[in-house]
Amino acid sequence: MTSSALEAEALALLTVEALATLVFLNQAWLILFINFLGVAGRIPQSRWQMMVLVLYLNSLEITGRENSAASKLLMQKNSSARSINEIRMLKIYSWIKSKSILGISYDLYVKLAGVKDEDKRQRKHSSEELPGLRECVVVLNPPDLQRKVLESIEVTHNQKTKNVFETEHKLSLVSVHPSLVSHCKLTGKESRTINEALLAQLKKVRLDPNQSVKTKFLMEFIKLCVVIKEKVLVFSQYIDPLKLIMKHLVNWFKWTEGEEVLYMHGKLEQKQRQTLINEFNDPKSKAKVLLASTKACSEGINLVGASRVILLDVVWNPAVERQAISRAYRIGQKRIVYTYHLVAKGTPEGPKYCKQAQKDRISELVFACSSRPDKGKEKIAEAVTEDKVLDTMVKHLKLGDMFDNLIVQPKEADLVEGFSILMP
Repeated sequence: MTSSALEAEALALLTVEALATLVFLNQAWLILFINFLGVAGRIPQSRWQMMVLVLYLNSLEITGRENSAASKLLMQKNSSARSINEIRMLKIYSWIKSKSILGISYDLYVKLAGVKDEDKRQRKHSSEELPGLRECVVVLNPPDLQRKVLESIEVTHNQKTKNVFETEHKLSLVSVHPSLVSHCKLTGKESRTINEALLAQLKKVRLDPNQSVKTKFLMEFIKLCVVIKEKVLVFSQYIDPLKLIMKHLVNWFKWTEGEEVLYMHGKLEQKQRQTLINEFNDPKSKAKVLLASTKACSEGINLVGASRVILLDVVWNPAVERQAISRAYRIGQKRIVYTYHLVAKGTPEGPKYCKQAQKDRISELVFACSSRPDKGKEKIAEAVTEDKVLDTMVKHLKLGDMFDNLIVQPKEADLVEGFSILMP
């Protein structure tokens, strides 16, 4: 195979596959990433459970890890006769043939691909104009009945995927409201504690939000937001908690589903979904709360009518959480967006959130061209606007006991620092 043939094949395959496997880094973090992986240029087995070849397009060094046939062909030339493009094509060809990772600085990508980055600059400019984003981890104390059910959930150390998912599903549902345990498949050990008598008791308090610290927080929080005329967006990765909260809101506030409170789930058709979005964003509508599944609110959905975002449960993937927050914190938003990550004290939600936040922090440091909001969080440090809603709740004599701790993180760089209090 000639050098020209190698170049042609590499270019053809790159056109098809580049978007799926390219890793974009700025120049400084590209160097750091290379040093982190070491001279071998392979991600250690203990990290990914496999050996993954990593190639760097910015480097003009032929390391010997490239495709052997292509390397042999190119090495026939004197080093002085090898062009920069030939060395880069060798790396691209090797990357595609071995299904490895290709690291490339964004500046080099723009130069090679001839990309005009006007859209990125426009998004950055628009992000700088947003009022700001404030995040808060709200650690809550479960009441006795809820704590009893939570402590009855058997936290398995069996690493089978099915068992892990089932346990996390049960804990997530019960942390929203203990009566939701009736939607869970219990183990024999759990059934001995969560018996028929307890299930009957839970059924009686199903519509009582005070039996769960998260639903109690939610009802009081929404009541205050209604007074100051701010709309609330509530996210959960599961449908059952949202359905129950809908009943709580209808019962508690005497609201009507489809008017004051809206519900967006994955089974809605696009036309129905857009109608809900328009209704929620309309400042003249009756809509005050939108309950939404994280799966239903995909990228591109605009929910700037909300300035308060509540995340009921903790997800492993920080990108899912960022995408949910970005439904409200996006171009067109006129207010500071306040987000609240609800965590039940004494449950695995705390450690889970710590791990999620650490992954998010590492992602921000290494992958400089992420889609996450950047300038908005920095601007919060300059903002003097206080969270009057949360402040009122914390200082209220009858509500203050529900709070164990608050971690306000106006700057992403400050995350992870205060998470030790969430760990057991």
